[in-house]
Amino acid sequence: MKTRLKVLLVVALVVVSLAGLLTPIRAQGKKITVAAVQGVESQGIKAVLDDWKQKTGNDIEFIELPYADLQDKVYTDAKAGAGSYDVIFIDDPWMPFLAGGGYLTSLESMGYKADPDFVQRSIDVASWPPPSGPRLPATAKDAKAEIYALPALGNVQLFWYRKDILTTPPATIQDMMKAVKEKADPGKKVYGFAVRGAKGNPVVTDFNAWNWSEGGDIFDENWKVVVNGPKSVQALKDELEMVKLSPPGVANADAADQATAMLNGSTLAAIIWPAFNAQIEDESKSTVSGKIGVIPFPKGEKQTSQLGNWLLAIPKAAKNKDAAFDFVQWATSAEVQKKYVGATGVPPTRSSVFKDPDLSKKYWWQEANLTALQNATWRPRTPEWNQVENILGTYLNKAIAGDMEPQAALDQAAKEITDVMDRAGYYKK
Repeated sequence: MKTRLKVLLVVALVVVSLAGLLTPIRAQGKKITVAAVQGVESQGIKAVLDDWKQKTGNDIEFIELPYADLQDKVYTDAKAGAGSYDVIFIDDPWMPFLAGGGYLTSLESMGYKADPDFVQRSIDVASWPPPSGPRLPATAKDAKAEIYALPALGNVQLFWYRKDILTTPPATIQDMMKAVKEKADPGKKVYGFAVRGAKGNPVVTDFNAWNWSEGGDIFDENWKVVVNGPKSVQALKDELEMVKLSPPGVANADAADQATAMLNGSTLAAIIWPAFNAQIEDESKSTVSGKIGVIPFPKGEKQTSQLGNWLLAIPKAAKNKDAAFDFVQWATSAEVQKKYVGATGVPPTRSSVFKDPDLSKKYWWQEANLTALQNATWRPRTPEWNQVENILGTYLNKAIAGDMEPQAALDQAAKEITDVMDRAGYYKK
């Protein structure tokens, strides 16, 4: 009897020790190389790497690179088929090039089954071809979407507002605009809204929330450029109304400037990324602790904002795919997400982690983050996105600087974007 109890105890301990892995360990005694983005996006996973080593007996080389360097090295390595990395952190707009170009390993081909605990929008943006929206021209209409990555970080634009001044959370864009216009007084340095107006990615990112919420878009289902349509033009006009109430230097403002404008108490509202949420109650960084509310971006025709998830994927040329597959599943498991969300406050991608009572108490904005993520819109799934974004960002910046009227700016952007898409073969001759 005692021998049997000892055996049962040993079995139980083994089961507990492997609790963080969703499937049996495929590889032991291996060393995998992970290419990660430098910053808060990777710090949580980095902090728990020793747990992985102890559970599996595998080693990790964790290479952290600035965003642009990571993209360049990942793309270059993929095209060369060098296999320098076993796991890569990828920003979701990189999926069209990497998955669409055949440079990633389908996780389903390795036996992965979709986990319903992941927020659906997060798992959708990690799939290829896209489950919805326009697909690349060469893609068969009936092509099945497969999971090529697992979502690790559930970034989505949120809306901060001064709840001590705007005492009712604005439900709609029009409610929000009316409220900030009534309370703002730029002459007394009380600004209504911090617009992110810097040329390129910053101004496009801010505009996307307005555009998509008000029923506009950049492309239709056939890749026709529609960003100069009536709803997109109205969205830009509404955003420009907020430019009038923004802090000085709006045409050069980036994400950190928005957060600073809110945290220093000078501004009433802004679209903010979750990375800044942990600073709200940090009195060393915020002069308005306890006075900022966090909700999804207010509703227009619909309620949405831009999704910006970080994903973990396995390159097609990876040399240690089994160990990489173990790692990707482990690093995005509920157990591990709870650990790194608890340590850093970054947004998870699993519903169970968003709803965890202890985390929800510590990070009270989790509910708003989950709602926003469930309704988020991803950027157009095309390898041409960088060019599209640069063009659109140039003309949006001109409109914000007062150098072009909204319709003229979007008309010119649409013309140049159409030329890019035509040269890339998106339109049948």
